[in-house]
Amino acid sequence: MPVPAAAAPVAWAGHGTYARLHPLADLSARRLATADLVAAAKRGTGSPVDDPAREQQVLDSVARQAREAGDDPGATVRIFRDQIEANKQVQRALRSLWDTDPSAARRSARTWSRSGRRSTASTPTWSTRSRTPRRHARRLPAPPH
Repeated sequence: MPVPAAAAPVAWAGHGTYARLHPLADLSARRLATADLVAAAKRGTGSPVDDPAREQQVLDSVARQAREAGDDPGATVRIFRDQIEANKQVQRALRSLWDTDPSAARRSARTWSRSGRRSTASTPTWSTRSRTPRRHARRLPAPPH
């Protein structure tokens, strides 16, 4: 399956702080590329885009993990909060499109079906031992028809 351009790894020849931030930017782009799947799953189950209780659980968890890893929990929470907000903006835009033009949802469903993207989505979590992302697959409901 091709990786969306926004999520494709980019060669980075920089040094210092910017070079150390590249993996974070890459993971952020990859996470944002899942917004269409999340939007379809939430629409298919009738779930709202906003879930403040779940968002707080995620933020509490990443703050704890950052502390355990010796990192700044405040900075970590800000990064994850921004990521959540960006994902929700994409979800809202897609839901608005799908509500306005239901055929767009059907086209998306056919695209996901052909690409195999419909069956699983990956949610990155942070491994405090290796400081690298882990991915956990979960089944998603079929996109809206």
